[in-house]
Amino acid sequence: MSVRSILRTEDTDELTLFPRRAEAMAMEALTDTRVVVINGARQVGKSTLAQAIVRQTAGAGEIYLDQAAVRAAARQDPDGVVHHDGLLLIDEIQHVPDLLLSIKREVDADPRPGRL
Repeated sequence: MSVRSILRTEDTDELTLFPRRAEAMAMEALTDTRVVVINGARQVGKSTLAQAIVRQTAGAGEIYLDQAAVRAAARQDPDGVVHHDGLLLIDEIQHVPDLLLSIKREVDADPRPGRL
């Protein structure tokens, strides 16, 4: 499966997907880096890219901080939320910046690459 940017054409409601080089770069980074950050402008496909990588990775988890209940849980127990044995996608982390210290502790305790 390849990550693609999503475009809606004027003539149809169908989505057209175009390949992106960023997927291969992110997958490569996960082989030797504990934490990979996907950063960019709004609506350029960051979450789509991250979700595609998660779908390709056995045992991967996902946290979406744009959901109020998930945000509240992350604020209540940041260490518990980031504790995961495999790859963990955390989307919209800017909504709970306190998670950054919990992520640091988690990857310092377990330095395997491709964690978050």
